[in-house]
Amino acid sequence: MVFAERTISVPDPREDALLFMTKEEIISQSPEDVRLQKNRFSLLCSGNALITFTIWTVIRSLFQFSYQSDAGRENGSLMILAMIILASGIIDVALKLIVGISARAEGLGKHRKKTFIIPGIILIVFTLFSLINQGPLFFFYYYADEGLVSTLVSMAVEATVLFAELDLVISAINVRRIENAA
Repeated sequence: MVFAERTISVPDPREDALLFMTKEEIISQSPEDVRLQKNRFSLLCSGNALITFTIWTVIRSLFQFSYQSDAGRENGSLMILAMIILASGIIDVALKLIVGISARAEGLGKHRKKTFIIPGIILIVFTLFSLINQGPLFFFYYYADEGLVSTLVSMAVEATVLFAELDLVISAINVRRIENAA
């Protein structure tokens, strides 16, 4: 019995991005090129983190709304508040996805959008505000002994998102400076 030979072609990651280089290519680069590569890689990682945390936020919100939907049916004012929270959540998710996808594309060197830095700064302000608002909840739940773990996890995730957003904006600004200087 003779089997046909099959060849599987695996795409070379070096064709898609400037991130994968040999040791000789790295040594032959100028310091500006190395900084540019470092900042582009940081943009790629931060963009991936932002996209991942956005997906996590959507999943967490769906579970929270499905868990708390029975309590809000009796009170109409709670439904209005829930709709406002839902609208702000949709805006947050859209901004994070736009910024994350744009940063990832720029990190890969595919295209450059100048407009994602401003929404990135807006996201930093929103995330910082959210993290500050969770501080009093931490102390409330600490003394009430309910929901403490959930609050701590949410604060840790928000702090990580804040770090990713800061890194994204700083790296994007550094990439712009290096490219404009060249």
